[in-house]
Amino acid sequence: MDTVADIYTDGTYASKNPKFGDDSAGWKAGNARAAISKWGIPHRSVVEVGCGGGAILRDIARSLDVRRAVGYEPMPEAYAVAKGRETENLKFVNQTVGRGTEGDFDLALCFDVFEHVEDCFSLIRNVASLSDRILFHIPLDLSVQMVARMSPLMRVRDGVGHIHYFSKDTALATLRHCELQVSGWFYTFGGDGSYGGRLYRMLKMPRKLAFAINQDLAVRWLGGWSLMAYVTKGAAGGGGSKPAPPSGERGSG
Repeated sequence: MDTVADIYTDGTYASKNPKFGDDSAGWKAGNARAAISKWGIPHRSVVEVGCGGGAILRDIARSLDVRRAVGYEPMPEAYAVAKGRETENLKFVNQTVGRGTEGDFDLALCFDVFEHVEDCFSLIRNVASLSDRILFHIPLDLSVQMVARMSPLMRVRDGVGHIHYFSKDTALATLRHCELQVSGWFYTFGGDGSYGGRLYRMLKMPRKLAFAINQDLAVRWLGGWSLMAYVTKGAAGGGGSKPAPPSGERGSG
């Protein structure tokens, strides 16, 4: 029987998303660097799960003092792109991270991944087996306007493979359910990627104005943001205070 995961190995996803994340990689890497700096996260060794074409990890490895960087990517087409970006300290592996995957990294990255996976809880736990410190970047597809219109949710399902939809609260609750402690988080905005329709462009300024007044309400009603969450291994239900967003805050729509 076919599963959702088949679209990543049979060419379906690759045909719809041929850039393999390169279109928003610089923006995501910038937010990752901001998070690493803000929370003083060790990063001499970094692993990324679901690294796509490898551009995010390459950016971080180049710009920070990363001695060893490893990216895992199960999609053959994306892995082929990533493989061409290897260096002495940057390597890529064509496989899915599972229970038996070994690793002892200072930091793990998992950017816009677990909303694609049928068993997102197992994926989160498997990522946590690689490091005690993880940065998750999570699209916040659930907002009042997205649910009211419905068609945008179906577009991200069909176009980019989102099968789970999160708000800030449900995203953080999912991480805590996996016995991870939320040590900090901030919203991100501005990584257009494949977005760019007329209504999306029209909503940019109202979103920013509303965000300046009340961040949570703006995200909950208008949407357009993603969440950068820093989690560590610890008791479920810990942490969660929101630090001030990094200077020049940006994010996904």
